[in-house]
Amino acid sequence: MGAQAWPFNVDGTGTAPAWSARQLRQLAVAPFVAVGTKARPLGAKSGIRVGTPSSIVSVTGSGPYSWSVAPFAGVIDGESNAAAGPYTYSFDSTQTGSIGTAGAAARQDRLDVVISDTDEGDGSGTRSIAVVYTQGAATGGALPAAPARSHRLATISVPTSGAPTIIWAPDWAAWVFTTYADMTAYTTLIGAANVPVTRAEVIADTTAANNGIYAWSGTAWLPVALTSPPFFTYYRTASFSWTTTAADFKWDTLSKGSLAGFTTSDGITFTCTIPGVYELVGSIGKASASGVTGQYIDIFYNGTADRRFEGPAFTSTNTQADFNYSQRFAVGDTFKLQIKSGGGTGGGFPADGTVQVTALTVHYRHA
Repeated sequence: MGAQAWPFNVDGTGTAPAWSARQLRQLAVAPFVAVGTKARPLGAKSGIRVGTPSSIVSVTGSGPYSWSVAPFAGVIDGESNAAAGPYTYSFDSTQTGSIGTAGAAARQDRLDVVISDTDEGDGSGTRSIAVVYTQGAATGGALPAAPARSHRLATISVPTSGAPTIIWAPDWAAWVFTTYADMTAYTTLIGAANVPVTRAEVIADTTAANNGIYAWSGTAWLPVALTSPPFFTYYRTASFSWTTTAADFKWDTLSKGSLAGFTTSDGITFTCTIPGVYELVGSIGKASASGVTGQYIDIFYNGTADRRFEGPAFTSTNTQADFNYSQRFAVGDTFKLQIKSGGGTGGGFPADGTVQVTALTVHYRHA
């Protein structure tokens, strides 16, 4: 039988609908476990059955390489017409295909499940279900765009030499997500007003602290239960100098708590990944003895200076300025710190382990 999807208006021979007992049994193992939404009340959340193991997708060969997908089943709501409804599908034989040869840059390829139903006016000219391979750009970078009428199965990481590797990143046919980013992306896709459930789960995020059960507040997904207060702390472990010109303060050593809530690629700008009210607590000290008439710490929220903290006049070493700042952050909101002196010769900051510790701790307080 190979690849099957149900129901179509006709079977593979072009005659009136007729299904075997085996086909109907396979239909039963891919139920519509995911609810619809206000936007698509006759639809479902597309994906494979929860519990399907990552081992179904593999790379074979020794160069040239091929991809292989063992039998699996799922649900797909891929047609643009909301009245089309979802399709159950199954692959009861192994699906295979070739992986494009490696190039000068490492790239990301993808595997997706694609539904085609000419009766729904999708222009495909066929009635079929297929695992479709899409090769990424030769220059590397982001994943290629998903095919039309599809849901994701896996990513293939193709290095410049050696064997490609599988990144297990399927869409699931339930309110279960591989990563926190998947959960927020799907929420954006359907719209916050259309979220039909109060709970969702992230199960395989590479940032382990992001895994767990989340509650829908009406505007954002919030962690349901935390085993300890989430926080992270950044330290400054190398020297840093400033003058009367404002300088972005760079933190260089991270100590994460149970749920970080923010990411940073440069140690300067921090981007929220888990929404809620956070408190920033910090201390910045002066190591050199040169005189400074005053120090200012500006906290920037979404690129705009939101709060200024004025420190003491620095006339000797080991002078410290503390600050405390609370703000509600949505996913994607950012903050950074800038430091400047009001006059004098500027100054320098001590390294971790000296009399003063230059640190920034960010606490998650509440939803």
